[in-house]
Amino acid sequence: MRNEIFLSFKIVGFDDSTHNELSRQIGLTPSKVYIKGQRINPKSDKLSENNVCIIDVPSPQDINVNNQLHALLDILEPRIPVQRGICQKYYCEISCAIYMYIGESTPWLHFDNRYNELIKELNIEFDLDLYALNEQSQQTIDA
Repeated sequence: MRNEIFLSFKIVGFDDSTHNELSRQIGLTPSKVYIKGQRINPKSDKLSENNVCIIDVPSPQDINVNNQLHALLDILEPRIPVQRGICQKYYCEISCAIYMYIGESTPWLHFDNRYNELIKELNIEFDLDLYALNEQSQQTIDA
């Protein structure tokens, strides 16, 4: 099993706008949207507590975190003027989920000046979830 890394940008809690309006405003089509009060996943009864717009990094999930982070920065940096107002009005975060498999090397993460400048400019939070898994865990996830 190879480590997997999922990195995305999330905009949460926009009750005064639709997903389509927000997408048009930022010039990006979300990878996923959650609508407040509707199911997050058809296989689950869990309902979304907020409207959420998720923009995933369009790069392989098995490359290192920093390469994915720079790919995300390539998407966000040209949109700083628009994002500034959105991030002041709604909760925004960069979300990172790392699935680490026993026997694989531990992924590393380095926040350089490019990342730090974006975070200061937009006041975005960073959410990191780490999952240590073995092959048996992967079989459970795939089921």
